[in-house]
Amino acid sequence: MSPVTIVLLVILAVLIIGLVVLYFLGKKAQKKKAEQDEQLAAAAQTVSMLIIDKKRMRITESGLPQVVIDQTPKMMRRTKLPIVKAKVGPKVMSLIADESVFDYIPVKKEVKATVSGIYITKVTGVRGPLEKPEGKKSWRTKLKEKANRANKELEKEKSELEEMQKQVEEEKQAVQTLLSAKESELVSVNQDLKEASSQADAYAAEIEAQNDIIAQIQQAEAAKKAAREKAKAEAKAKAEAEAKAKAEQENTTEMPGEEETESTENTSEEPLPEDTYNGGAFSWPCPSSTRVTSEYGQRISPTAGASSNHKGIDIGASYGADIVAAADGTVVFSGYSNTGGNYVMIDHGGSLYTVYMHASSLCVKKGATVTRGQVIAKVGSTGISTGNHLHFGVVLKWQLCKPMELFK
Repeated sequence: MSPVTIVLLVILAVLIIGLVVLYFLGKKAQKKKAEQDEQLAAAAQTVSMLIIDKKRMRITESGLPQVVIDQTPKMMRRTKLPIVKAKVGPKVMSLIADESVFDYIPVKKEVKATVSGIYITKVTGVRGPLEKPEGKKSWRTKLKEKANRANKELEKEKSELEEMQKQVEEEKQAVQTLLSAKESELVSVNQDLKEASSQADAYAAEIEAQNDIIAQIQQAEAAKKAAREKAKAEAKAKAEAEAKAKAEQENTTEMPGEEETESTENTSEEPLPEDTYNGGAFSWPCPSSTRVTSEYGQRISPTAGASSNHKGIDIGASYGADIVAAADGTVVFSGYSNTGGNYVMIDHGGSLYTVYMHASSLCVKKGATVTRGQVIAKVGSTGISTGNHLHFGVVLKWQLCKPMELFK
């Protein structure tokens, strides 16, 4: 056999002997441990204790009884043991915990522990089982957990931000809806204001036109009254002069007193003729057209400033068509106003007047005497007007009335 083989066989034999020795030593140690466990189990008792602190430390620093320290082999004294400091009843003591329960023991909590001498072999909670605390984490695990927490916080903030954006969008939409409603309301209010302003302008224009007509009538009536007063005064003066002349003549011829008295009584004033209208039904004021475009009374205002309460009739006709007097009378106005444009007003007597508005030109002057059917103006669209037409109005005893009733 070669030397190498011999060496290998020797080594193998030593290993086999070593294994056999270790086997028997292990069996012996196992038997000894089993005996110790039986002894511990026999001496075990369950007690309640308040855990003050726990820590792995050398036996010399543990606070265990000195006799325990002295009995511990010197090689074992440097080994760190799982030491628990607890309060059992009134006493505070240091105990050695079994490795299997050390991690489960909570600090600053009351537990039920199975104690055998100075060894804690089992621990349970007062109100249930204990949970094993998490072991020491590596820096990678901590970093990963920190990153996960940061991601969760980020996701939470992102979700909150999205929720806030959603709320902002909803509020923005609500504000937009409210704004649109307010804009529509404002448009409606502005439209109402515009219509009210237009109606107010129309009423103002109507009042202005009526005031203008009334002013012309007042002037005409005043002129007629002055003329009547003047005629009455002249007639009275004439009668007095005639009576005086006659009396002087009779005095020179020595007439009897009875006859003189009779002559004086015959010189009484003659009454003036009354101002009445006796012309009968009116003639149509626009011979070229009988098309009535707007009747007397309420209507929709055709343009800004035009009245919605129409005080006459509108007759549509071509530009420059003849406008004629509806009856005999005297022209009391021939001129221009902002609302009626060029217009003529005729006094027919008996507080009856006719008005012819919006003419392009006027053919008669104030004070002129006109006859039925005489051309007094031409059709146009002056003043507040939407097109060529004649506005024909009638005033009877200071009231604007329906013209159509006077054509019957």
